Amino acid sequence: MSKRLVLLLAPVLVAATIYAVFTRTWLAKNEAREVEQTAAIRATAAFVEDTFSEPEEVDTPLEDVVEVQILPEIQVSEYPGRRLVVSGRISTADERLAIIGAIEEDVDSAYRVDDQVKLNYQCREFAWMSSIGRIDFSVLEGIRRFELQLSNEGLTVGGRVLGESERSRVGQHFAAVVPNGVTVENAIETTPPPAASLTVWAAPDNTLLLTGLIPEGESTGYVEIAKEAFPNMRIVSDLIEDRFVAKPMWEDRVKEFLPGFLRTVHRASFKIEKGNHVEVEGLAQASVMTDLRRRLSATFPSPRYTVERDLKLGVPTAVVPKTPIDQPASTATGKAQTVAEMVDTMKVYFRSGRSRVSQLRPQEREKLDQLGRQWKKEGFNRKLFVFGFTDRSGDVATNAYFSKNRCENVVSYLEKSFGIDRSYFEIVGTPENHPPETGTPSELRRVEFGWAEEPTQPLISNWSAEVGSSPDRLKPIDPRELLAKVEDITFSSGKVTPALKDREALGNLANAMVLERMTDVVIIYGFSDNKGSWAANRWYTEERCKAVAKELTKVGVPESQIVLRPVLPARPTQPQDDGKPDDEILEEEEGEEPKVNPRRVKLVMMTQEAFQKAEAAVRDTADAEN
Repeated sequence: MSKRLVLLLAPVLVAATIYAVFTRTWLAKNEAREVEQTAAIRATAAFVEDTFSEPEEVDTPLEDVVEVQILPEIQVSEYPGRRLVVSGRISTADERLAIIGAIEEDVDSAYRVDDQVKLNYQCREFAWMSSIGRIDFSVLEGIRRFELQLSNEGLTVGGRVLGESERSRVGQHFAAVVPNGVTVENAIETTPPPAASLTVWAAPDNTLLLTGLIPEGESTGYVEIAKEAFPNMRIVSDLIEDRFVAKPMWEDRVKEFLPGFLRTVHRASFKIEKGNHVEVEGLAQASVMTDLRRRLSATFPSPRYTVERDLKLGVPTAVVPKTPIDQPASTATGKAQTVAEMVDTMKVYFRSGRSRVSQLRPQEREKLDQLGRQWKKEGFNRKLFVFGFTDRSGDVATNAYFSKNRCENVVSYLEKSFGIDRSYFEIVGTPENHPPETGTPSELRRVEFGWAEEPTQPLISNWSAEVGSSPDRLKPIDPRELLAKVEDITFSSGKVTPALKDREALGNLANAMVLERMTDVVIIYGFSDNKGSWAANRWYTEERCKAVAKELTKVGVPESQIVLRPVLPARPTQPQDDGKPDDEILEEEEGEEPKVNPRRVKLVMMTQEAFQKAEAAVRDTADAEN
């Protein structure tokens, strides 16, 4: 039995042993953890006790303790556009409202009060708030760019007034209303009234910039002028309005002159200041330069105005050259054109006050003849619209008459000369709401054709008015470069007037000389073909020299800088056949090579010093021969 009992109790003893071992291990670990936690708690307690324990008392004399105070301070400043900015710091909202309310009640309703006062509850109270209501803030309106500073200790007023009496009046007012103990500092300066000024600059990025100092309420008017001149350009106005600026005497003159100047001058800059000093800069083509100088002198006459000009003669560059007015379209391109190509490019230019085809220049009438011949050759049968445009010299009724009449006459000419049915044309004249054009008068007086009721060709406009144009559309040119283009001017047989292209080149040269203030002498040599009598040759030669000189003097080149030198052969000793006039064509014999046209004028430019030396040398030679 005992052996069986042992076998039964053995598992129980093993389990009890295992339990005892496990329990002992767990108790040992738990005891170690409690020890660690106790040590951490004691360390933390020691750190807190060391950190937050009361500091050691230091004996400090009471009179050495410094008390930091924030004092109230208010600034009232005027900015352009009648804007009052009230800034600074104050202790309570009631004090802020009291000051802002007093200012708004006194000043004119045109002022805009901008409240930028900050509340700071650590500020001391405003010591003399009860006296704020005694201040008449409207006295500040007599001060230009005034600035008022208020504090517990004092009041300071600054700015500029027109006279000493006004300065004293403002100072006395503030001295009378502030309480005793508050100092008043009068920092106002006396200055003369500011003069109005205006600068308008056409920037290369198609922006028109307006700056300057002008009377109050005038900025809108100048911006509208700029928008009228350039409806598609970006207008940036940095104009400063000032109520102390008197209305300038030049206001109406500038508003009359400015639109035309901006439209006709590239890289334009206009500036007027000091009441009468005008500065203008920019590039312009010769076709508008003479009129521009005339209008400048008429609008700002001397000696009342001093005008400083820095205008340069400009020639087109970096653009597709336009067909010259004095050349037919077909000859300008060098190849025959179809009717469709002519419609897209052809312009027929009219003289001022003329509307009949018979009054057209030969090269303009040739354009219509080419159109008529090509029309018959192609059997063209599409409908075209006919547009007529005029310059700005006439009134509305006159321009409308010339517009329709020129179109009618062009259609009648094509019908009578080439048998083209009138039903192919619909006369429009100048379309309604057609945008204003800014080219030269000779460019504006024209007739065009189109495929629809609105013209398909681009508007005529000056380079500076073309939105999106390159800043290099015009470039300056040196007068000596222009001289090379008119160094030799040839004449048609029997003619004493230079051709249109030569007159334009002479105008360019004269404009450049005037703008550069050149004092060089232009010597004009004249030559004849010697085919007529001696008297006829002399007359033709002299008249051609005079005609060239006239083109220079009418632009502004002084006559004292022009010397005429007709070159004539020796007087014949035997009578000549007077039946052979100067206008006989040289190339009359068949088989001869074309000869250089002797009917010409040659231009030579010399400095005054070189010309005087050359004249002296000629006189010395003549004296030696005699």
